[in-house]
Formats: sequence, structure tokens, C-alpha cells
Amino acid sequence: AIPLILTMVRNYADASGQNSAKINSQMRSSVSLLWIFGPPLAFISVDKFGFTTNYYLSISFALLVLLIVTLTLKTQTTNRSNQKKTANTSLPKQVWFLALIVLLANIGNSTYINGMPLLVTRELNLPTSYPGFLFGLTAAVEIPVMLMAVNWAERWGKPAIIRWGFLSAILFYIGMLHAQTMPALLALQILNGIFFGIFVGLGVTIMQDYAPGSIGKASAIYTNAMLVGTMIGTSSMGVISQYFGFRMILFSSLVAISCALIALTGFILKNPLQDDNQASTVN
Repeated sequence: AIPLILTMVRNYADASGQNSAKINSQMRSSVSLLWIFGPPLAFISVDKFGFTTNYYLSISFALLVLLIVTLTLKTQTTNRSNQKKTANTSLPKQVWFLALIVLLANIGNSTYINGMPLLVTRELNLPTSYPGFLFGLTAAVEIPVMLMAVNWAERWGKPAIIRWGFLSAILFYIGMLHAQTMPALLALQILNGIFFGIFVGLGVTIMQDYAPGSIGKASAIYTNAMLVGTMIGTSSMGVISQYFGFRMILFSSLVAISCALIALTGFILKNPLQDDNQASTVN
């Protein structure tokens, strides 16, 4: 569903003549908005009522989404000749290299996301509800960052903003390696919110810009890069924490995001990122 939604949003932005990066960021910010309430609700529910209650909550929300989509979502039918033309369009190599960068960045992020609750509750011995508050604070920061990142990119350029986002992640993971108290953990979430807000706010738009004739394919590649990164990050988190402890998962995230920044810098030097008004001319 996610690649379809991303494609629909981009097609809507192009058809209406609106800034695609801004529309993508607005759509993605709605997902982040739910992270403000979802994780705290989940961890409080586990703390007070146990894990089973969370499954019932998940089922209820999933059925609600299905009902809303069935009753309200309307889409335009795409012309079959356009579909055939798009299907035969090959993706530029830049899209695949950007997918690698997205993959590396999300390996670092997902390793942290899956390991942080165990680090907080088992190693730091803090209450079970605390990880939810950390997730919620990160989302509260990343939402305005996601919306402002488009304006920052227009002023200073996408290359500078993307790299600042990755540098924020590096500082975040270094700080998390040494954090011991809840106030320190909360303060560091600002850096994580800056990173993720910029990363997801501009990432999919940049990939779509390099494949204007294959928006759907680029959206699918982006989504799968995120999902494969999550799969690798989650699996590696389990192995690393089992044999080397929970702190080492933060070092793993630091290595992954550092590699992503190096790859991004090399990409920018060879392929200057396009402004929104230039994107339609890129092949």
C-alpha cells in the first residue's frame, strides 16, 4: 500500500502544479504524528494491561483504516497506454544508488528503534513506559522538521540539508552511547528527530525526481529499501545484543549511518541533487 500512496501523492502534486517535496512531507508528517501517540499508548498498555491488549488495539485500528479506505478513498483511472509506457521505462542508475543510501540509513535507524526499548528497560533499568515517551518525543520533533525541511532545501539546497540530517544522526548515536539518565535520553531525541524528519521528508522526493517517467517504480524501490533496511537492522540488533550487549547496537547504528553519509557525499559530488523546478527535466 505504501508505494501506491507515495505514487498517488506525487501524481497529485504534479497534476496540481504544487511543490512535490512539500506535499510528500505533509503526507509523511501524518505518519509521524501517529508516532507521538502510538508508542506511548503501546508501552503504557503493556505496562498496565499486558501484551494481549495491544493486539486487540492493533486489530481495531487496522479495521478502522480498512473502513475509511473503502468508504472514502477515490482515485483516477490511469490511461492504459500511459501504464504501458511507464512499465517499459527503466530506472536510472542514480535511483538504485540512492536506494542503497536509504537502505544504509534505515539499517541504522531500525537497529536503534528495535534495540532502544531493551537498552532502556534492561540495561538502564528504567520503567517500561519510558521507551514510548522517547519515541513520542522524536516524532514530535520530526514533524515540524519534516515540514520545514522543504523550505530549508529551497534556501540552502537539498545536498546541504540532507547531509546536515545525517550528521545529526551521527551526533545522536554518539550521544546515546554515553547517555545514562532519562533527561539525557530525552534531550538526544531532538537530534534524532532532526535526522529522521529530513531523511524521510526529502528522501522519497529526491528518488522520484530522478525517475520522472517511473514515479511508481521509484516509490516502490524507496519503500523496499526502507523495508529491507528494517529487516537487516532488526535481525542484526538481535544478534549484536545477544553477544555484545545493548550498547553495541548503537555503535552498529553509528557505523551504518556513517557509511550512508559517505555514500551520499560521493553521490552528490557526481550527481548534483535537483531543485524542484528542475526535476521534470531529469532522465
